Amino acid sequence: MRAITKILVMGGLIASVSLHAFADEPAWDSLNKKTLSLTLEGNFAAALKTAEEALTKAEKSFGRDDPRTGQSLNNLAFIYINQNQSLPRAESLLVRAVKIYDKNPPSNASDLAQALNNLAGLYQNKGDFPRAETLYTRAMPASRKAPGKDSLELAQTLNNLAGLYTAQGKYAKAEPLCRRSLAIREKSFGMENPAVRQTLDNLIFVSAKQEKFAAAESLSRKVVNSLLKSKTQNLPEMAEYLNNMGTFSFLRGKPAQAESLFLRALSLREETLGVDHPVVAQSLENLAEARKAQKKYAGLDSLYERMAAINEETLGPDNPVHVAKLEAIAKFYESIDKTNEAKKWAVRAERARPKK
Repeated sequence: MRAITKILVMGGLIASVSLHAFADEPAWDSLNKKTLSLTLEGNFAAALKTAEEALTKAEKSFGRDDPRTGQSLNNLAFIYINQNQSLPRAESLLVRAVKIYDKNPPSNASDLAQALNNLAGLYQNKGDFPRAETLYTRAMPASRKAPGKDSLELAQTLNNLAGLYTAQGKYAKAEPLCRRSLAIREKSFGMENPAVRQTLDNLIFVSAKQEKFAAAESLSRKVVNSLLKSKTQNLPEMAEYLNNMGTFSFLRGKPAQAESLFLRALSLREETLGVDHPVVAQSLENLAEARKAQKKYAGLDSLYERMAAINEETLGPDNPVHVAKLEAIAKFYESIDKTNEAKKWAVRAERARPKK
């Protein structure tokens, strides 16, 4: 059975970088607002130029060690990080911003938390996990001081640190951080917010990695219920969560429940993606596995035929993955003394196997 398909890619857990404009000095404030607007529009070249102007203005107007200069440094680093370019310069900008904040703490603790999170994210991407953990840990007190008892800045820092632990396979340490972040974000935004969904995906992933399949299934069901209530239902996404729920049920030893969930996922995928889509083959295989576990052998061959046809078309007739699946089907039939079926699939596997 194919494993979970809706899992968090680690990019979703890397430090969130953001822009923040002060209103203390009109010209500088205007440049900050323009930078933010251009960035949101995706005009990064113009945003980069404007952010450079804002930094120059801050240094001249407020001084090189002023917290507002630190904010301009952070904003400029954001552009580089978002573009995935000049990352060494982004790092130097953030190091300087943190030093400024250490010397002259900003009035808004979120500014320090953002700079620390952003710098930690850069180190995490480079694989420097110890340094990233130190910075995320440093960001925690500043995040707690941000406006609001349970601030969104704190939720982001918790999420980022959880991502770092997940990247290292430290799932037990990541789980409580994910839960705390989820509680804050869900209270602030509601279930349909992308940040809430991201954190839920993170929590599903770390739960599954610890073989806490009941928890992972319950969290997935929470997402499905939210999608059902949504005005704009994303049916392929719902199918992924249903497929994952089926996987969790199967791993919990509940193949009948898994079968029902796999059937729902299959129906949605056929409806939205077409009957010959590669993920339909995955659903067919999962459904077959659930029925095999219940010794419901009638109709299995038709599922296998459809799956094999899709795999042959999408993967190629001599693809090793396709061949391995044909061989597995032959061995299954052999294990239940279905000689004719076993021979048929063994012959197909032999024909598909690349000739030396």
